[in-house]
Amino acid sequence: MRSTVSALLPLGLVLALAGCGPGDAPPDPAALVGDLTSTDEKKSGDARLALISVGEPATPALVGLLQNGSPRERVLAATTLWGLGARGAAAVPALA
Repeated sequence: MRSTVSALLPLGLVLALAGCGPGDAPPDPAALVGDLTSTDEKKSGDARLALISVGEPATPALVGLLQNGSPRERVLAATTLWGLGARGAAAVPALA
């Protein structure tokens, strides 16, 4: 039981940061990408964690930023995709 609670604690933190509780709709990846590009480091960091928690559905919005963003925004998109790991596999052609 303890290991289950320990394993779920980070997920709960990410969902709380994303403003998603039980019964709430998942966060909108496009809106989170907008927050990711914010110059407010906390807002950007929270958006990055939320996008990583969203997983694969966040990939298209991140690829769009990767292809059309400023150099700073492309770095943010690439590092967030890195955080997705295998769930961001659809972005490999855009990263290449």
